[in-house]
Amino acid sequence: MSRGYGFERITAQLVGVELDPVYRLIRRQHRRRPLGVVPAPSRFSDPNGQYAVLYAAESVRCSFWEALGRNRFTRKKRRELPLAEVKGRVVATLRSVEPLALVDLRGDGAVRIGAPPGVANHAAGRTLSAVTHARVPEADGFLYHSRFTGHACVAIFSRALRRLEALALQTSCFRAELLRRCLWGACLKSTVDAQALYEVSRVHANLNRVGGLLKLAIREGVSDPSGHNRLNHELREAVREVSRGSNMDVHGAPILLFSPTCASSEPRPGRNR
Repeated sequence: MSRGYGFERITAQLVGVELDPVYRLIRRQHRRRPLGVVPAPSRFSDPNGQYAVLYAAESVRCSFWEALGRNRFTRKKRRELPLAEVKGRVVATLRSVEPLALVDLRGDGAVRIGAPPGVANHAAGRTLSAVTHARVPEADGFLYHSRFTGHACVAIFSRALRRLEALALQTSCFRAELLRRCLWGACLKSTVDAQALYEVSRVHANLNRVGGLLKLAIREGVSDPSGHNRLNHELREAVREVSRGSNMDVHGAPILLFSPTCASSEPRPGRNR
């Protein structure tokens, strides 16, 4: 035994779990790394900070309470959630690409391995985590019930993150509608596809705009400096919009699409001077 836990008992509680999907709340600045984790104090974190743990839940409502709600409303007559803690969050949707071997702490699982019921306190959870990570190398983490909503939650060791993939960033958490749906457990639909279609339509519109301006320059010509400058400005803005939509960085690069030398100052046939 180690630290009061027998690794045979822990191994006996391993179950194969396929996650499809689960949800986690992450800070908006980390939205490009939805699977990113660092060692930090938490329910099943390593007491020595040698590995990290990723937490996720089977519902958005549960992930909301696990990450933001927690005990802040306990014995409070006025229940408030600071806007600063909400507006910078996004919901990441994850799934496993292969089954995970998780220690099942649901029901009487914790009692079976000699842990406090539900591993309610963080000290017991961290001790169990350290023993499991060191003595049961086939374990990928824990499966347990949320003490806030009762939904199933997972705590995944960083060594098993290669078995996960991110599906989409669902939506921003700063909208009142999202908070209402989270609190009532309503389903949230992904906005990623809609946003992608919107960006494609913007790129298409701006490409048409660039083409129209170039046709105008070729057909009409620009003989006066003010017209040349105005056309260059419009072309520059249109190209930058296209670049933003297609993730091309042209910030700071000189864009001169139309030069006075490109436009003949000679009158075109059939036109008055």
